[in-house]
Amino acid sequence: MGKIVALIDSGIDNNIQNNIQAKIKPISVGIFDNEEDEIGHGTAIASILLNKSEIDSIYSFKIFAKDKDTKFEYLCITLKYILTNLKVDIIHLSMGLIYIEEKEKLVLKEICSKLVIQGTIIVAAFDNMGAISYPAAFEDVIGVYWSKEVLSVREFIYLENSIVNVLGYSGLQRLPWKDGIYKNVAGSSFIAPHITNLIIDFLSKGISGLEDIHKMLKISAKEIRTNQKYDLKQFIGLHSNIKKALLFPINKEIKTLVENIDIASFKLYGLSDIPYSKYIGKKIKDIFLDIDYTNEKILSINSINWNEDFDTVILGHVKQISNLLQRNFTLEILEKCKSYKKNIYSFDELSHYNELVQEIIDQGNSVEYIYLKTNRKDNYIGALYKLPIPVVAVVGTGPKQGKFTLQLSLIKELRKLKYNVGFFGTEPSSALLGADICFPIGYNSGIHLEDLEYTQIANKLIANIKNKDIILVGLQSQILQYGFGNLGFYPFIQERVLIATEPDCVILCINLWDETDYINRCIQYLESYYSSKVLCIVIYPFKKNNEWTLTNGIDISAKTKEIEVYRKKIIDNFKLPVYINRLESKFIVKEIIDFF
Repeated sequence: MGKIVALIDSGIDNNIQNNIQAKIKPISVGIFDNEEDEIGHGTAIASILLNKSEIDSIYSFKIFAKDKDTKFEYLCITLKYILTNLKVDIIHLSMGLIYIEEKEKLVLKEICSKLVIQGTIIVAAFDNMGAISYPAAFEDVIGVYWSKEVLSVREFIYLENSIVNVLGYSGLQRLPWKDGIYKNVAGSSFIAPHITNLIIDFLSKGISGLEDIHKMLKISAKEIRTNQKYDLKQFIGLHSNIKKALLFPINKEIKTLVENIDIASFKLYGLSDIPYSKYIGKKIKDIFLDIDYTNEKILSINSINWNEDFDTVILGHVKQISNLLQRNFTLEILEKCKSYKKNIYSFDELSHYNELVQEIIDQGNSVEYIYLKTNRKDNYIGALYKLPIPVVAVVGTGPKQGKFTLQLSLIKELRKLKYNVGFFGTEPSSALLGADICFPIGYNSGIHLEDLEYTQIANKLIANIKNKDIILVGLQSQILQYGFGNLGFYPFIQERVLIATEPDCVILCINLWDETDYINRCIQYLESYYSSKVLCIVIYPFKKNNEWTLTNGIDISAKTKEIEVYRKKIIDNFKLPVYINRLESKFIVKEIIDFF
C-alpha cells in the first residue's frame, strides 16, 4: 500500500504537477490565493520525493512565497489542518522557525506531539545557516542538518542524545526549479527529503512508530555518534535555601553583594575579614548605608562565634589572601562548616576538597560552587539558539569598572518600571542576587572549557531565560585587548560569551584614563563584529593611585570638574550619550527603552 506524504513548503510548480498529476494534491488552507510555487524551493523538494515509487500521494501545502518568510501562524494553521482532516504517514518540512517566542514554541510542540501520537512521522530540516530551528529541534521530530563528512545522498551520520538527529550530504544536487529550469543547490532543505524517502522504505516494510524509526536510522547510518550532554542545572538560579549568611572576606565581589543585598533572598548575619584588616571593628553602617544586618560590627574570621544562628557562609575569592598569609582559608571554612553544620556558597571552585565537601553534604548541609571541566563537543555541530527577547550587554574597556554594579542598577530601575527583566550574570555572586543564569567567567573561575564550548554552553543557558521583556548580560574585564604579544591578554572568553548572547545593543564602560583611539577600536569592534549598537558610554568616576603596573591599585574618587572635562571630550569624539556610573542609571534605562 502506497504511503502518503504532506509536504509543507512553497508549493509545487505546475510543470511537475501536470507531469505527475495523480500523485500531487495541492491543498489550500486559506493562506494564499493559489498553491503554485513562486520561488522553486518546494518544487525541488517534491522532485526528490517523487523519485520514491512507494509514495502514493503528496499533499502540497504552500506556507511561504517570494519573501521566503515562514510565519508561525501559517505553520500552525497547516499542521492543525493535517491533524484534524487528514491521515498521512509523513509530514515533511524543509523549513522552520529560528526566532520563536516560548509560548509559540509550546503551541507548536503540542501540535507536533499530537500528530506523532496519531502515528505520523515528522521530518524537518534545520536552518541552512546552522541555527537551531523549530520544529526540527523538537524530540518528536526527526531533525536533519548537513555535514561535509557525508559524501553521498545515500549516506548519513546518526547522532544520539543530540538536538540534531541526522547529518546528511552537503554537496550540490541538480534539481528541478520553477518554470522548468534546473538549479544546483545544497543544504539541509535538500538533504532532508532523502531521509524522508529512507523512512518511507522503513514504513513500507511494516516498521512504524517514532522509536522504531530511530532504531532503523541507527542501523542504516554509516556512523553513530553519541553526545554526552552537559549538566547545566548548576548555572540556573540558586538552589540552596539560604536564610541568614555570614560573608567572608571583604573584597570587591563581597562589597557589591552587600550593596545590593536588598534584592537577595536571604538576610545578612554579618561581615568578616582577615585578621588585621582595616575593616575589623568598624560598624557595617559606616561602610554600607541602609543595610539590614544582625551583627553590627565587622569581625575577624578568628573571632566568629560559630554557634550563632547564621546557616550559611558565603565564601568570596580567597586564593590570593591565602597565598599571601600562608593560611588555607578555604580549608578552614569548610572544616568549620562541617563541625557547626553550616551551608557554604563559594565563589572559588572546591573540586580539590571533594572528600570534605561530601562529608558536609552527607550530614544534610549544602555546598554550592560552580565547576565545569570538559573537552567534549556537542554533536549538534555548533547550532545556536536565536533569541526572540531583546538583549543588552554591559561591557568594558578593562577590569574593575563597576560593570556588575551598573548591570544590577539597570535591572532595578527597569523593574521599577514594571519590566520583567532577565538576568545573565558572569559574577559568582549573581545567583545570590536573583540571576536567572550565573555563568562566572572572571577571576579564578571554576569553568574550564575548550574554546567554542564557552559559546555553546552560554548560548544554551541564555536560551533558558524565557518569558522576559528584556535580558541584561554583564561581561568581565575588557572586551578588546590593548595590544598584541601575549595570549594571556586576549579576551577570548568574553568574545565567546558575547557571540553566545548576541546582544542587540551594548553599554560600553570606560575609564577616565582610556585613550580615544582605544575606545574607538572597541566601538568599531562591537558594532562590526557583533552587529551590536553601542548605545551609550559610561564613565567609571574613579582613578587609580598607581601607574606603570599590572595590578589595579586603589580607587580614588575623581574630581567633578575632571570627570566633566573627560565626558565632554568623549561626547565630542564619538557623538554618543555619555553617563557617569553609579549616578545616572535612570538616563541609561531611558536610552535602552528608546532603542527598543
